[in-house]
Amino acid sequence: MAKAKDLTGKTFGKLEVLHRSPKRSKRGRALWVCRCECEAITEVQSHHLLSGSIISCGCARSDAGKAMQQYNKEHLVKDGVYTHLLTSKVRSDSKTGVKGVTITKNGKYQARITVKKQHIHLGLFNTLEEAAAARKEAEEKYFKPLLEDMMTMNKAEIKKYIDTTLLTKQEAMRVTGQNIKGFDQTVASGNLKPFYDHGEGRSRVRLYHRDDVEAYARQAEKRRRETYKEIWTVVIDGHKRPVYSEDEARKMAEEAADKSSEVYIEYYRAEDGQEAFLNPNGYGFEPVNWADS
Repeated sequence: MAKAKDLTGKTFGKLEVLHRSPKRSKRGRALWVCRCECEAITEVQSHHLLSGSIISCGCARSDAGKAMQQYNKEHLVKDGVYTHLLTSKVRSDSKTGVKGVTITKNGKYQARITVKKQHIHLGLFNTLEEAAAARKEAEEKYFKPLLEDMMTMNKAEIKKYIDTTLLTKQEAMRVTGQNIKGFDQTVASGNLKPFYDHGEGRSRVRLYHRDDVEAYARQAEKRRRETYKEIWTVVIDGHKRPVYSEDEARKMAEEAADKSSEVYIEYYRAEDGQEAFLNPNGYGFEPVNWADS
């Protein structure tokens, strides 16, 4: 069995590795005793730390959940009603295909609506169309005023939250420095999970929480610096692309300089932690824009 890499003293997200645990996982993998920023002690497998899939004792997920609950309470609840549920789709196991309409044992269609945790019986009907019409009329009566109020009250707040907190795929890729294939692999492996994921196929919308993306980017950069002796990071209009040879970095920068406004190359040497910039005329501590050269 290969010797486990010593992670003692390293930091992964909110976790600081204290020492190797004498225990192993059920599959015989190495466990590391870690102290979280919240002072909790936990044991984590090596690959979870190195992949960035675990970055806390669980408090990060809890904190995110509490923050989301607070946001929902402040922005998505009106008169005790969680307005997001008012526009949710019909359940996949519905036998009628109409929200709030069920079939009774005697074949009648029963229409209901729930408002402020109170179930309101709308009647029994001979046809699905009649029951669906009764349900729609009730939604207009009970739900529409709540939704209109929420849109008026929170449109600006919701837009501000989305603009400052959530990232599109392209924006997230700028932060992580990955191309499309690399980013898709990161998401597919579960190392970075969408904060919002809705729809299917071309209509699918995925948004990523800025904190999650930045945490993953830090872990990825740390792993690269621990793995490679030298790293050149080509920054094209704010989009970072790490490469592992000077020739490749120069070639990428030269190609991007003709069609981009800002192109820089950051350099890191693991041996002594040296950081600098690779400029068109050589290395230096001040960056030169390749697009201006």
